[in-house]
This record gives sequence, structure tokens and C-alpha cells, in this order.
Amino acid sequence: MQILNKRQEELVLKNQKFVYYLLKRYRRESDNDYDDYAQIGMVGLIKAAVTFDESKGTKFSTYAAKCINNEIKMQLRKTKNIPIVIPMSQLINSTDSDGDYDVTIEGIIRDEDAIDFIEELSKMEQLQTTISNLLNYFTRRNIIIFLLNIGGMNQQQIASFICISQSYVSRIINKITKELKQYEESEALLQNDSYKVTIRDSQIKIIFNEITIDDFSKALANLCSQDSSKRFKEFKVTSKNGNIEVSLPLHERSFEFLGRLFFEFEKLNI
Repeated sequence: MQILNKRQEELVLKNQKFVYYLLKRYRRESDNDYDDYAQIGMVGLIKAAVTFDESKGTKFSTYAAKCINNEIKMQLRKTKNIPIVIPMSQLINSTDSDGDYDVTIEGIIRDEDAIDFIEELSKMEQLQTTISNLLNYFTRRNIIIFLLNIGGMNQQQIASFICISQSYVSRIINKITKELKQYEESEALLQNDSYKVTIRDSQIKIIFNEITIDDFSKALANLCSQDSSKRFKEFKVTSKNGNIEVSLPLHERSFEFLGRLFFEFEKLNI
């Protein structure tokens, strides 16, 4: 059995919940082998604590995610189990001094090097606030660019899609990133409920308070007729008190889908 020093033991104790967050990508709590895979994930966490080299400049959470995922995937291959994987890039997370996992604005941006999109972990409300501020306080064009960006499209792809320059896309993404950060730190924002965002249980729900059912239906019909969106069928649309509510799973394709939906709004002048 591996004997841990004090620092390694601290890393393991502070980051145990990280194993369960990562495990959600592969197993449900109701699965009979859930606890077995949780233990396998813990083995990955211990290996990460033992072999972590801080001098390389990598955050422990980034390194630990790879180790934990590797252990779980190796076991899945051995047993030939099929993982329940959300189609999302490798998780990368940052820890604070207490071992908690934070999602920062910078953390959910995808740049030219295709930085991994981050699945929100222990502070879901921060991602919820970010998306809410994006939808309620930015122009339609900026919303489209940012949603497509965190939805997995690189800057050149976005530029081609919207027919603008790649340099303009880059400037817009940087500008939005800085302003969203300022919004996070500000307590003086005016209340704006054009879009009400809720993120819970790996689902994102958006209520469109100022778009009529007819207009929404036109935009959605246009979007769903396109080849790029025909394969995405994981959304649910309902009418609640006269307002449109859209529910989607919390992963990259959902944000790309929303970006394309807002693009249809813009084309129809909604």
C-alpha cells in the first residue's frame, strides 16, 4: 500500500469529492458498480497526489483529472463496460486554498488552441450567473459569438459562419470575457429578466420572456432544418405561463445549438 506524506494526504483528503464529480460522466449513482468505480477513481487521485510535480506549472486539479479519468477508463476497457459519457472535452478545473472547485470566466473560454470547455462542478451558480449575464446584458451578435465559442467552434469557424473576420471574433471574445468578469464582481447591475437561466442536475433551462411562441417556432424550424442541427435532438421546448422554456443537457453541443438558435433570431429580426 502506498504511504502518503502529509502534503499528499492533504491533496487526497481535500479533493475526494472531485472523484465523484468526474465519475458522473461514466456512472450513475444507481448503478450496481458505482461504488467500485468510485474506489478506482480514488486510486487515480492517490496516484496523482504521489506523482504530482508542482514545478512543472500544472495545477493539481488538471493533473488529477487526467489520472482519475485514466484509471476509470482502464477499468472500463477491462470489463468492456460502456461509459455514460457526456460529449464534452476533458475536464479541467482549478482549486482554491480550501480545495473547492471554481469555474471562472476565463475557464469557459475556448481560444485558438482549443482550450477545453469546463464542466461546472461545485459552484454551479457561478456558471448560471455567467450565462444569465451574457444573455441579458450583451448584444445579440456578441451572444451568438460567445455561445458558439464555448460550444466548441474555434474563432475561424465562427468567423466563417457569421461572415465576419477572425480578428473581429477574437476582439469580441476578449471584450466579452473582460466585461463578464466585471459583471461577476459588480453588485450594481440593473435587474434584467429577458432570459431566466437555471442550471441544475446537469441540465440548463432558459426561459425566453420576451419572444413570442410564433417567433420562436419560426426560428426553431429554420434551425432544425439545417444539417448541422439535425443530429442534435436532446433539447426540450415547453410553454410555461405564455413563455418559452428550453431545457438542454449541460455540454458543449447545447451551447453551440443555442448560438445557432440566437443566430436565427437575428436573421428573422426577432
